Amino acid sequence: MSDLKNKQIVRCPFCGEDSWDLLGHGLDRVDMVRCKCGLSVPLMFLDVLKRNKERVSTGLSDSNGDLILVGDLLKIDVTINKEMHGDYAIYEIIQRGLTPVTSYVRSEKGRKLPKGYTGCSLCDMYDAKMFMFLSDLSDLRPVDQDIVIFERDGKIFESTKKEEGESNEQ
Repeated sequence: MSDLKNKQIVRCPFCGEDSWDLLGHGLDRVDMVRCKCGLSVPLMFLDVLKRNKERVSTGLSDSNGDLILVGDLLKIDVTINKEMHGDYAIYEIIQRGLTPVTSYVRSEKGRKLPKGYTGCSLCDMYDAKMFMFLSDLSDLRPVDQDIVIFERDGKIFESTKKEEGESNEQ
């Protein structure tokens, strides 16, 4: 049972939730799990999701040229409602089907909206023509907004540390 609890931290690839219900025949035999969205998968598939989640690349880079991975937290400049949010908001990169999307986590001034309340497809933050025709998307940078990886695997990302250190020294 404790092994199953470790598997439950994996998010559903379709709805982004991390809550799985056990399915099977009695307590001794659990071979399927079901997400709240209705997706049912074999129990062993959660291991595959967990391994892949840590390695899935979006193929896109942030403003500093660092490759964005599913699960990263991005620091994105706020363009409207600065009085409410401050200068930036933090968004998590989640995957809906095959599409990486941003999902609101918190603002500079704290959580002003429910988690996941706003978001968009990650590719919306890039030039659409360049997105369609570049052979290597890692060369593409966001337009109109400064987007940097803020946190990866629970740790403040190195390029974010450097930026904050430079701004503190000035």
